[in-house]
Amino acid sequence: MLHVCGVTDAAEIERRLERLAELRRSRLLRVAGGVSPYRGLAGFEERHADWSSAGSA
Repeated sequence: MLHVCGVTDAAEIERRLERLAELRRSRLLRVAGGVSPYRGLAGFEERHADWSSAGSA
């Protein structure tokens, strides 16, 4: 998929794969802790900000 999006640099691909693995691990920890980040079609509000990784990089 990254190649289709024009990402061909091996280092960049590796960086993105590592980030994906981090996101998967953090999601598994939240679900294992009894809190699921999936809210269905309900909107996100300010009180849900800690579930977002947007802006953290």
